[in-house]
Amino acid sequence: MKDEQEKIEHEKEFWDDDVCVSLSTIKDEDLIVGPGDFHDKMRPHHPYFGVDRINEECIDLLGDIKGKRILDCGCGLGFMTALLAKKGAHVTAIDISPGSLEATMHRAKLNNVEDRVETLLMNAEELNFEESSFDGVFGSFVLHHTDLPKARQSLKRVLKPGARAVFIETSAKNPVLIWARDTLTGKMGIPKYGTMTEQPLSAKDINDFKVFFNGKCESHFPIFLFFRMAAGYLDFLSGPIPSGILSWLDRKLWKVVKSLRKYSYYKIIVLEN
Repeated sequence: MKDEQEKIEHEKEFWDDDVCVSLSTIKDEDLIVGPGDFHDKMRPHHPYFGVDRINEECIDLLGDIKGKRILDCGCGLGFMTALLAKKGAHVTAIDISPGSLEATMHRAKLNNVEDRVETLLMNAEELNFEESSFDGVFGSFVLHHTDLPKARQSLKRVLKPGARAVFIETSAKNPVLIWARDTLTGKMGIPKYGTMTEQPLSAKDINDFKVFFNGKCESHFPIFLFFRMAAGYLDFLSGPIPSGILSWLDRKLWKVVKSLRKYSYYKIIVLEN
């Protein structure tokens, strides 16, 4: 129990700090989300890593959400909360970070959707809602921070029958990227991003979800993220020419060599109750 509480406190402090840093460099007008926007201006690196394209596919995978009750699991800076609400959903946004919840509601007010948004301080492992409460669930890079067996049980309980949960996640499928993550980051001047307790989802993790959801677990790869990762860690590759070459390689491989898509570092997981 002590270790679990320490993990939660560490995550809370990390994301509270992240919100403070992010908000210190942005203007309110940059928090406005258009109905066709899929890029959060508070995360300027996201388009380079293809997150805008992933966000767009997640919206498509959730289907028609107008008038539906959607859970934004780990709302962070509130971008997807605002976007989902602008598309007509009634969004319950949860996070373990009070700073994230404040940022999310501030953004909802700026986007005039506060009447369709509620924020709650809550852990994704212990969803304190009635059974079959939601027509859909969305999460962006949240599952790999959780105790997965607990998260699975909570998700299945709060989803309505036939409803979908759509998550953007990091994947442990690519052995080269995982080796670099475990061996190189945090050393030799190479930065280490994220929290100490997070762990990309393994093939076993995905299979466990598939078993728990009676086979209704799919993985989608709207982008191939591999070579571009180097530009985020090595300064000499972050310039426009080398980073452009890395980006071109990823896009080309995604288009030409379909068998490689499953080795992308980012993926979408779709669960259906």
